[in-house]
Amino acid sequence: MSVLVTGASGKLGAHVVTRLVEQGRAVTAWSGSRAGRVAGVPLTRVDLTDFDAVRTAFEQAAPTEVIHCAAVSAIGDCYKDPELANQVNHRATGLLSQLAPRLVYTSTDLVFDGCSPPYHEESEPKPLSIYGSSKRMGETACLDFPNSCVVRGSLLYGNTMFDQGVSGFFEQQIEALTQGRTLKLFVDEFRTPLALDEAAGGLVRLLDSGATGIFHLAGPERLSRYQMGV
Repeated sequence: MSVLVTGASGKLGAHVVTRLVEQGRAVTAWSGSRAGRVAGVPLTRVDLTDFDAVRTAFEQAAPTEVIHCAAVSAIGDCYKDPELANQVNHRATGLLSQLAPRLVYTSTDLVFDGCSPPYHEESEPKPLSIYGSSKRMGETACLDFPNSCVVRGSLLYGNTMFDQGVSGFFEQQIEALTQGRTLKLFVDEFRTPLALDEAAGGLVRLLDSGATGIFHLAGPERLSRYQMGV
């Protein structure tokens, strides 16, 4: 049995690849544009907007299971190019769900509008952003196939396994602390932060469980950005 990990050079995907390699699993790692290796596994560049290329690469890899982490995840990027967000977050997810014997799709708590927390798996999604909407459509496409699992993650934090520079909330905080700079952080946005390595472990456990449907994967604390920064 072999596992395909999409978005393998991303923050979460690289941790997933590492967890699988540590377990002695056969892994195929796809990235959008990055070359190199993650945990010794070579990255294969696959453009998820090129569906013929996706089919060809999938046939070559012949995975028995897929953990689909790839996404256009920056909210600003989704606003700038909503068609790209739709292609990657929605349509490519539907294609991979169709091709894969077993698929775990990483979604987001941003499919909710934040007006009626706390949220459980049966709560009605009401996304406010293009990103959230495209991920919700990806969920729906995924769940059209019986052997698929949607995992909604919360705010992820921790060190990246692949050098990406100062690109995210966690890295920006570390850089500011290192340089002695003041940070301005929200006090009215609450999430349940989860460490990247813990999230990766949860995804692998769900993959192996054979579970289908929707699952929420979150940390134990409800924190604002300010509280998290402190």
